[in-house]
Amino acid sequence: MKILGLTTFFDDKDKKYLSAVDWWRVVNPLTQLKKHYDVTILDTEPDWEEVGKNYDVVLTSYVLTKQTFAYLRALHEKYGTIHIMDIDDDLFDIDAMNPSRLRYFNNSDAKLSTEIMVKDVDVLTCSTPYLQSKLMAMRGKDVFIMPNRIDPTIYEFTLKDKHEGIMIGYQGSSTHYTDIFKTGYIWALRRILNDYPQTTVGLIGWYDELKDYLPYDRVKYLDGSRDFWGWVKRWKRLEFDIATAPLIHSPFNMGKSSIKYFEYGLNKLPGVYEKWTPYESVVKENKTGFLVQTEDEWYTRLADLIEHPEKRKQMGEAAHTDVSENHNAEILADLWKELIEYVA
Repeated sequence: MKILGLTTFFDDKDKKYLSAVDWWRVVNPLTQLKKHYDVTILDTEPDWEEVGKNYDVVLTSYVLTKQTFAYLRALHEKYGTIHIMDIDDDLFDIDAMNPSRLRYFNNSDAKLSTEIMVKDVDVLTCSTPYLQSKLMAMRGKDVFIMPNRIDPTIYEFTLKDKHEGIMIGYQGSSTHYTDIFKTGYIWALRRILNDYPQTTVGLIGWYDELKDYLPYDRVKYLDGSRDFWGWVKRWKRLEFDIATAPLIHSPFNMGKSSIKYFEYGLNKLPGVYEKWTPYESVVKENKTGFLVQTEDEWYTRLADLIEHPEKRKQMGEAAHTDVSENHNAEILADLWKELIEYVA
């Protein structure tokens, strides 16, 4: 059995991933699957005839041109090559202010094309039960859940930058604009910075607007990277003392995975998370993190961790143990092997 992974978010000119989706949904699982099969991962468009002749299964993420999808359908007809397509976001109900909505709006070519692919692709996978239910309703047949899991061997946090006081951290791109501004998060941070002069806020991502809401001299904008390996390199120096993950309560966010918890946990960070589907399913309340919904809850839990350094340490250690033991990417090898044996 020979398997080919094709990335769809790779910039061939700069040799960088334009999104972490390729890593989490193609590279990470197939790296684990190498324990069982002959696996190749390509970042450039292949010779399609050679793909059909040499590979039994092709795995891609969801951003495909109609031409690429047509090639993969043709390979299935001519050679029996199986195309597994993965969807890691709810592309059919995207939050307002999320830049992806500019592409996947009602009756847009991208959205209509993706609907066709969902129905016609040989095998469809996704990351969460919510996405599975929604995609099965569209597809009318099986959709397989292949959860996100993290590889501890890649995230080695040994070079932390130093800082004064206590830093409350958040990481995320502009796709999380509403999570910041439409929850109680930003308002709780304003109160925290006012009441606890030893605190600062560290931000990885695009949040220029925050300078209008938080004291400028108390916010540290940290450099990030869209490229996965650049992201990991930055995380190895991550200086947060307390991690945060707000989420607006929306259908789109119900389809999200718990990746922030995995990354924060491996870094032994105590975290405060929105009490919403992605985190309710993994965070053990008051042990591996806090779950909150309102501005007052955000404030109370952050204040608790600020005032009790021993609790920060205990919670960070507990989160690290939980993620390392229960959300380790090693499980992906067997999960994907079972799926390949079932569909191929």
